[in-house]
Amino acid sequence: MKENINKSRKKSTEFSYVNELALESLSTNSLSNKNEENNDESLNQNETLTKLNPNEEIIINFQEENKKDEIMKQPKILLMSKSDEYKKYENLENFSIPKYITLSWSHLTIKASIGSKNKSLFNLCRKSKRFETILNEVKGIVEPGEVLALMGPSGSGKTTLLNALNFSVKNSLSVDGKIMLNGCQVDPIKMSMVSCYIQQDDLFFGTLTVKEHLVFQAMLRMDRSLSQDTKLRRVYQVLKEFNLEKRANVKIGIPGRKKGISGGEKRRLTFASEILTDPPVLFCDEPTSGLDSKMAKSIISYLKKLAENGKTVICTIHQPSSEIFSMFDKICLLSQSRVAFFGTRENALNFFENNLYKKCPPLTNPADFYMDLLGVDVNDSANSQNEIRNYCEKFSRSEYNIELDKRIENVKPEYFSSPSNFSPYKSNWCVQMSCLIQRSFFNYIRNHKVVLTDILMVIVTAMLGGLIFFQTGEKDKNTCHYNQQSIKNVIYAIFYTVTVSVIFSIMGAVMAFPPEIPIYYREHNASVYRSDTYYLSKLIVELPVYIILPAIHAVILYYMFGFDCDKNSFAVFLFTDILISNAAFSLGHVLSVLSPDANLAVSLVAPTIAIQMLFSGFFLTLTSRTPEFLKLIRYSSVFNYGFDLLMANHWENVEVILCEYDIELLCAVTGGSILNQEKIRLKNKSAYIIMLVFL
Repeated sequence: MKENINKSRKKSTEFSYVNELALESLSTNSLSNKNEENNDESLNQNETLTKLNPNEEIIINFQEENKKDEIMKQPKILLMSKSDEYKKYENLENFSIPKYITLSWSHLTIKASIGSKNKSLFNLCRKSKRFETILNEVKGIVEPGEVLALMGPSGSGKTTLLNALNFSVKNSLSVDGKIMLNGCQVDPIKMSMVSCYIQQDDLFFGTLTVKEHLVFQAMLRMDRSLSQDTKLRRVYQVLKEFNLEKRANVKIGIPGRKKGISGGEKRRLTFASEILTDPPVLFCDEPTSGLDSKMAKSIISYLKKLAENGKTVICTIHQPSSEIFSMFDKICLLSQSRVAFFGTRENALNFFENNLYKKCPPLTNPADFYMDLLGVDVNDSANSQNEIRNYCEKFSRSEYNIELDKRIENVKPEYFSSPSNFSPYKSNWCVQMSCLIQRSFFNYIRNHKVVLTDILMVIVTAMLGGLIFFQTGEKDKNTCHYNQQSIKNVIYAIFYTVTVSVIFSIMGAVMAFPPEIPIYYREHNASVYRSDTYYLSKLIVELPVYIILPAIHAVILYYMFGFDCDKNSFAVFLFTDILISNAAFSLGHVLSVLSPDANLAVSLVAPTIAIQMLFSGFFLTLTSRTPEFLKLIRYSSVFNYGFDLLMANHWENVEVILCEYDIELLCAVTGGSILNQEKIRLKNKSAYIIMLVFL
């Protein structure tokens, strides 16, 4: 196997999809009718693509077929001679990615900064930091065709090493050492070009189907130079490889809420999402976690199959069964921040028996045997740690470590460069926006209960408020007459309108991001899409909702309050209510983004609304005694601008208010006098609208 891989490495280092792109880009007119007829007879559609002779290539031409059971387009295989037109596509990119990659690392040390236990004033003023070593002088090498298992007790640094190798470590960690691809030191950009990271948790939008999820991933992860047909064909191929064809149109599901595919199918879908780009190097974090023995075996078998096809596979695994353990070509045993052994499974048994004098008992799983030896005994921690350090020291002086150093040094350097205008994103801005809008739309519209609940709650609260403040004024030939008692009812009704709009919008927005934050971080860190496209797509999908719902709310309240005396005021009332809702919606987004989880976001809503409401001008009028810094808060209050604008809209055209009291000085006789009492200036109406739009 390795000999075949080495021969192939010398022949070609082209990106695996360049040939497909080139062949698809050729005009089908160049195919002769004679060749087409011969191939239709001689080649079956289910045959594996093979190279017939050095001068001929096989290409795939899709033909649409209307079959009920068909998930994707079925390929029709045609034969075509290699021409000069094809040759110009051979160097389509100004860089190439090796098909087979050897990953090696040496002198890899990872440290984490920790706070000082001494809280004295002297230590608080010092800028120096204390560091804890997580991994110390770690080394290793994995070649194409091999599956490496990173093993060790909990806390030994398996996942940290895996994250370091694919440049996914946290910023708080300090990483020193060399990470090399084909003998050349690598940077994060090059590593992202050749690898994928299959993480432990399965994160999906449960409202999407399996096929929709994979199509989304294919459109954004696969190279932008590839045609849509190529990407769809790859989706179909991956569905078949992971035995997900029959589940292609089934929704993924949300645990505890919506039934969907099984846990094992979700794990396979996670693999399928990353395998779409056909990367030469695969990093897998606990690929068998949470799976039954049969499913775990099938996952590792698939990794083994990928390795046999020339992939380089590195995965962490805690305590595999003996059957799964036998599938790994190499193991790296970690304990106490160091390497206790690195090499083949056979050499591991020899090392522990001959160098450490620890023989694996018959009928015992070697993985369990190693974990027992390398795990710290809580009852005798000091002696156990000293013994483990002794194991690591003996390995560093053993012939196995010397051989490991030689293999790392003897890797023949094979350089590959990234283009000067390289972008980490495989799709352009417009494609990202299109795909994200579609996904966000499906995710929202398929949450039927949420949509119906939102509509129902808006109608119920509007009807309730309308009944409480029903017909605040007396109508006479489309003219409203107000007395002194109805003034307060109108003011309370307007404040109720603002309050309900703010609360509904801010609560809806606060819950928008926290459920998606883990998915966003994973996909964004994998350079699937940009931050701005993600936020804008959410905004575009949810914006119509926060126009329609406030409109329903405004129409019900406006006519039930009896504000329809002045026909010209309805448009401003409706427009203002929509502006209030969207300003509160933006404020909710801020709280949502700043909060790591939904619970914290919701807990911030109450104090935020309280502060906004307090400075609305409804409860109190700010005086000269009010501190200046508190007065400034009013200018950021949605309640302030919304309440003042609705008040001005209602009262500016009210010319007469009845006074039922004997003392005229206690009566507000016009709408303008009410606005003066509330210190609302009509000339500021435009400013109120501008500030609501800004907020």
